[in-house]
Amino acid sequence: MSFTTVGEWVAWAGLVLPLATISWAALQFVLQRRRDLKQQNFDNFFLTLERVHNADGCLIAQKGAIFELRNYPEYKDVILRICDDAPTLFAPNFDPRIAAEFSETAKYLRGR
Repeated sequence: MSFTTVGEWVAWAGLVLPLATISWAALQFVLQRRRDLKQQNFDNFFLTLERVHNADGCLIAQKGAIFELRNYPEYKDVILRICDDAPTLFAPNFDPRIAAEFSETAKYLRGR
């Protein structure tokens, strides 16, 4: 493919430059979407941690939130620390049923 006239160069540039621009814009869109999804996942994780803390004391909601932590393996290290420190974090009213859920969640994440 050799271009001998200015018209051929202009035609080639008229094809390649718009395609390159569209490709760059698509790449930027995908990268931004990944960043947004990562942030949304972190926000959901943080909301789950708030439910684990469960200030209103609903045992069912708290157990469900602890179970939900299993869906965030990318935060495995911090979840395991929370599970291990749960007795002191939730003292003095640490319910044994909650302790069992923390233990099962830690066992599940360690097994991965």
